[in-house]
Amino acid sequence: MLATTVAAQSGAQPSIDTIPVSRGMIIAQVLKSPTLERESIRTLTDVSPRGIGYTWSFVEVRAGHDTVRGEHKVFVRAADADTAGKIHEFYRAGEVENPGYTRYMISRRVFDRLLATRFAEVSILTVSAAVVAGTNRRQWVPDEYQGRLHLSRRATEPFSLLLNGQRVNVPALRIRSSVKNAKGYRWDTDMLILADREHPLMLYYTKSANTLRTVRIDQPQVTAAALERTLTSACRAEVAGIYFESNSAELSKESDETIATIADILSRRNDWRLTIEGHTDSIGPTESNQLLSDNRARAVQQRLISRHRISANRLRSAGHGESKPLETNATLEGRARNRRVEIVRPC
Repeated sequence: MLATTVAAQSGAQPSIDTIPVSRGMIIAQVLKSPTLERESIRTLTDVSPRGIGYTWSFVEVRAGHDTVRGEHKVFVRAADADTAGKIHEFYRAGEVENPGYTRYMISRRVFDRLLATRFAEVSILTVSAAVVAGTNRRQWVPDEYQGRLHLSRRATEPFSLLLNGQRVNVPALRIRSSVKNAKGYRWDTDMLILADREHPLMLYYTKSANTLRTVRIDQPQVTAAALERTLTSACRAEVAGIYFESNSAELSKESDETIATIADILSRRNDWRLTIEGHTDSIGPTESNQLLSDNRARAVQQRLISRHRISANRLRSAGHGESKPLETNATLEGRARNRRVEIVRPC
């Protein structure tokens, strides 16, 4: 049996056993490296007996201020989610399916093996830099690492994330891997896996000096109903499901459904007027964070006006920068919580 460790401190945040997988569910992860901290958004676009489809949209501002936009789609077949012993870790243009591999998760067979023996053989397909013959240029080429996963202990530990805007603990298994490629280069990782056999999602993952951490999961069909209830009872609501491109006031397309929900509420509540508030974490200069929060709040306001025909006199926007944190800015998950949009109605 799987033993679950429960947070013992007084007033501990609620714990849940599992996160049901559903179409439209959004997984937000933060990549932290020595030079950047960037949030990536992945949407489950297909959840069916065939498998699970994921879409990752991104905007990158590169050297010279060139902006690169893209979208990657991947599909994990149900058979691979069940039995695959390989993990695919990178994107290749035009490549949607990778038979024999999982993405963002381990397979059920690997999960079962870890619980039974604490060890499982695994391959991880990543990329490595290689010199182009006859030049000094480098290019990224596929590189397969093989080795084993090791379950540190069978008891789970609490992992904190935001689920539909609420801070919760989910049970996680701590796993260490030691793999090497054909040239003998070794790569050791530390992982936390959601202790759910049906969807053993990678919650935390280290590679060299980089860390990838799941910070929030949103289910638009759940948050839509909760948003109106909260606005009715408390007159203020933190809005789960609004995302911006990194260090930008440009709304990600994953925000569309949530903004449409706000518009629907306003169309039915003709007497409501809302103030849209933008908030940031404390990374960067205070003045820049203030401007970013102003622009993000205004972006939501303008989207409601231009796309959903909400009267401008029913909406205000205000930015508060880093001045009103909900959690500590000392952690990845705390900073992710503080980067938020709230809506307020006078009552």
